[in-house]
Amino acid sequence: MRTYISVAVLLMLALSVAGCENERDISNRAEQARDSIGSDLKTEWEAKTGEAVSSIPNVIERDSLSESHQIMASMILLGQGMDPDLSTYGEVYLVEFKDADGVQRAAVYTNGKIVLPAGAGQ
Repeated sequence: MRTYISVAVLLMLALSVAGCENERDISNRAEQARDSIGSDLKTEWEAKTGEAVSSIPNVIERDSLSESHQIMASMILLGQGMDPDLSTYGEVYLVEFKDADGVQRAAVYTNGKIVLPAGAGQ
């Protein structure tokens, strides 16, 4: 009987360790995605406006967007002639950052590309 209990405890321990590893992998992939989006934003902003990004971009996933952030993302998409309904996109991130003058800005990352607000670079 003790053998069965020991085996059961070891099995539960192994499964919990495997679950933690899976959670860590998901977290690492999410962090890499945020870093990649931040890098893409800097490149796109500098190319479009000629200005540097003066802060580390804050990348917010669609599921974490407040109502005001959802509206902001929708307006950015609408300003570029895109569908403002965020649910129509596979992935949506709002990216907040400061420009070279320290002004708070935002852009949207969706379907593999950065969408800057209308008028950026003018």
